[in-house]
Amino acid sequence: HANYFSFPFCDFVKTPTIHTLHNQLPRNRETENELMKKFCHLNFISISDEFRTHFDHLNYITTVYHGLDRKYFPFNKIGGDYLFWIGRASKNKGEDDAIETAKITGKKLLLGASIRKDTEEYFEKVIKPNLNDKIKLISNVTFEETHKYYGSSKAFIFPVKWKEPFGLIMIESMACGSPVIAYSRGSVQEIVKDGETGFLVNPSNEEKTGDWIIKKTGIEGLKEAVEKIYSMPQGEYLKMRQACRSRVEQLFTVEKMVDNYEKVYYEILNKK
Repeated sequence: HANYFSFPFCDFVKTPTIHTLHNQLPRNRETENELMKKFCHLNFISISDEFRTHFDHLNYITTVYHGLDRKYFPFNKIGGDYLFWIGRASKNKGEDDAIETAKITGKKLLLGASIRKDTEEYFEKVIKPNLNDKIKLISNVTFEETHKYYGSSKAFIFPVKWKEPFGLIMIESMACGSPVIAYSRGSVQEIVKDGETGFLVNPSNEEKTGDWIIKKTGIEGLKEAVEKIYSMPQGEYLKMRQACRSRVEQLFTVEKMVDNYEKVYYEILNKK
């Protein structure tokens, strides 16, 4: 789980090694790229199938999705009336599109933005000027508090601007019962089941990744998805919330993750 730092030492030991890559390694860094080429024969685990497209020459032996501990993310079967977004204040995370969508639809939006020194300027220019009675910043949200905001939201909005390798916040939201509205970039379409645990939106007419239920793209697509969720009959909406929890229990629990890792470890050991 240390990315490429251990690669050069693996061929000096007889013990089999398995490497889980958690981040996209930048292709413009010569040293990292050379390491990936030289040690592509090692055993690799991807955290999503989409992640493999960035380094498709590696010896991937399986995909193991991240898992969460359900006791920290209790299920809220009813939800609330606001949109929720949480993450690092950064243009890659898409809070600007979340804000614009809230403004267009007139819906309340809570932003759990963590502001770092290197993102202060972005916060001051993009987020702060848009804060008002309906678009509110909730600062210093602790891990123990996050489930309350997830569970009490109508939906979690995730207009991600880059190819997120996994996106834990999506499974955290679904565990609490809140459907996800997201741009279909990166691993999003592996996590969110379109029409069942939320809605996928193509980022633009030029960047289409699928034929989703929501036909409009970009912010207009986000708007369409938000309005669709808010206009759902109560019974249909509650069914979607239950489907969110069920999907997490089927695919994204810590128990499932550990079982999958153990299975791979035994397979590798049995090949010795």
